[in-house]
Amino acid sequence: MSLEGDGVVAKKIFAPGVYKSMYWGYYLKKVSISSEGEREYYYVYSMKKLIDFIASRVQSFCYAFAGLRDVLVTEHNAWIHAIFTVIVLSLALWLQISFLEFVLIVVVITLVWVAEAFNTVLEIVVNMVARRYSNVAKRAKDIAAGAVLVAAIGAAIVGVCILGPPLLDKLGF
Repeated sequence: MSLEGDGVVAKKIFAPGVYKSMYWGYYLKKVSISSEGEREYYYVYSMKKLIDFIASRVQSFCYAFAGLRDVLVTEHNAWIHAIFTVIVLSLALWLQISFLEFVLIVVVITLVWVAEAFNTVLEIVVNMVARRYSNVAKRAKDIAAGAVLVAAIGAAIVGVCILGPPLLDKLGF
């Protein structure tokens, strides 16, 4: 039995009791059809809703990239992070470190970028809410900046531990 036509495609489900899907749940309907006394289950995919879903995901990525661009354009510390990101990744490739070491470096770089982004968001929100000087606002900003500093120091330590020995070998020390 088929439910095709008018932009709708159906697929038979072999485990009718299972209906789990976080993102697709809105776009899929569970339809039961009686066929000679037994129940068959189908998911019905609406093509228009599927296209709308994909378009909204693409729009979400556009917003995310706009946020990254905003951080890079407006935050001077992000420029420093960007310069060190390029230097460290270039060194890692030049030194041909192991895959696992490279992944660890990427993880700590990502941690610093995430901390910087959250710090930026916190500063924007605090500036919006606290129009005048406030000790509480200052504390919040200082703590967030401290978190970025901790992440950057941790990343630097990991970078020195991983890149230091092969760099010294390559330079002949």
